[in-house]
Amino acid sequence: MPDVTRVTTHPQGADDLTVEQYREIYDELRGKCTLRAFVALLHSAVSIAWWSKYERGEAHLDHDRRNELRAAVGLTRLPPSVVSALAIVDPDATVYQVGAQDPDRLIMIGADAIEPLIMRLNGDLHVTTAVAPVTARGNRTPRKSIHLSGPNWARLNTARTAAGLTWEQFLARLAA
Repeated sequence: MPDVTRVTTHPQGADDLTVEQYREIYDELRGKCTLRAFVALLHSAVSIAWWSKYERGEAHLDHDRRNELRAAVGLTRLPPSVVSALAIVDPDATVYQVGAQDPDRLIMIGADAIEPLIMRLNGDLHVTTAVAPVTARGNRTPRKSIHLSGPNWARLNTARTAAGLTWEQFLARLAA
């Protein structure tokens, strides 16, 4: 059975800090060093110019910048954003939508999950390997059987194949 890993969670409640609290973290760290040293401290992926815009109120923190600030003060990182979680998805992946409303959950199935799966989603996702259901025999004709010794079956089968007949045709000739 494949592993199920929650990669991210609904953003409601995922971030325990407000915009103002992030600004306080920024101001505290920035008050101790130059902007260049601040960017180096954060190991920031954005430029000094971007942080300068943030300082002037011209830019807003995105998910990654919030994580940079959190890491700088020893807070746990936020779970990945949906955008960053989707970065690993094959651009030609098949996409299914269940329901008519805008989706608020996403299930990513790896290419190595080749077994049929049964998924149950009720809060958390539970996945089990699908077991082929036992199906009814349908509308088959009722059957009976007869038992012959090996030599007798061989004699009848040899006569049937020599005549080029199916078993039904062969038995019909015997019964006529």
